[in-house]
Amino acid sequence: MVQPTKTYELRVEFAVADPSDRLALKERVKDWLVGRGFDTFVEGAIDGLDMDHEYGLEPEFSFEDLGGEALPLSIYKFEKSLLEDLQRQLNNSFAADLRTELLAIDTEAWTEGWKESFRPITTDKFYVYPPWDAVPGPADLIKIVIEPAMAFGTGQHATTQLCLRALGDFSVVGASKLAQLTMLDVGTGTGILAIAARKLGFKDVFGTDIDPDAVRAAVDNAAANKTDFEATVGSIPDGLCCDVVVANILHVVLLKLLPELKDALKPSGRLILSGLLATDIPEMREHAEALGLSFVRQDTLQDWACLQFGRPQ
Repeated sequence: MVQPTKTYELRVEFAVADPSDRLALKERVKDWLVGRGFDTFVEGAIDGLDMDHEYGLEPEFSFEDLGGEALPLSIYKFEKSLLEDLQRQLNNSFAADLRTELLAIDTEAWTEGWKESFRPITTDKFYVYPPWDAVPGPADLIKIVIEPAMAFGTGQHATTQLCLRALGDFSVVGASKLAQLTMLDVGTGTGILAIAARKLGFKDVFGTDIDPDAVRAAVDNAAANKTDFEATVGSIPDGLCCDVVVANILHVVLLKLLPELKDALKPSGRLILSGLLATDIPEMREHAEALGLSFVRQDTLQDWACLQFGRPQ
């Protein structure tokens, strides 16, 4: 896969002296970013070390040792103009409370920095591995090679693993039934879930993401896996109805999109939701059932949750 030679980082630091005010400001900025579609940021950019305490990385120094919740945020993109525009918006919205810096990084060097944190992942049906790993994996599992690039979804995060498990369960219906099913992956990221569905045998698979870098990664990963699916920039296509709809995105975004996710689901279809903490389960169930969706099951892993709902006939 050919990637741009430069990766751009927008680093956001919080210039408020009082610790409690600084943390409150940081939460407002995170909500502001999510509201504009920038939900793939990392916490902990300091002295050249980028980490995210929620995603299972275990560096020599802990998140708390380096400053905990007071640490800056970083957003990474290939497209410089996108981050330049975001920087202007942040500075206009938060004025002197923030310090922002736009940095250019050699993509190859940046990639090398997180390679060690990407380990192969095994579920009941799938073996997910990076392109630099020569390990073939168990012979009876479906192999998925994933180059993360700028997108979320390598299998490292518990929510992706939960969604892979949920998709893997569809294998029990048999190859002939799978060959009739369609799937929509909202917030496709690297394309890992869409690729998993195609390799299982789904007839048609559609992936959407509001981040152009994610769609680029998804298309490249589909090609690397010798499969394909329709990947587009945007949210939920008008008029598209599928047998299975998967959305592994932030809790607040799921709540907002829930009516549209229901509308994209065929009668008797299955809606798979993740990106949720286990503590979010009651609220999500309440909202989904209020829309007429029927609860099917829930699964948890490392304090994260995956909920499945059906749309009655």
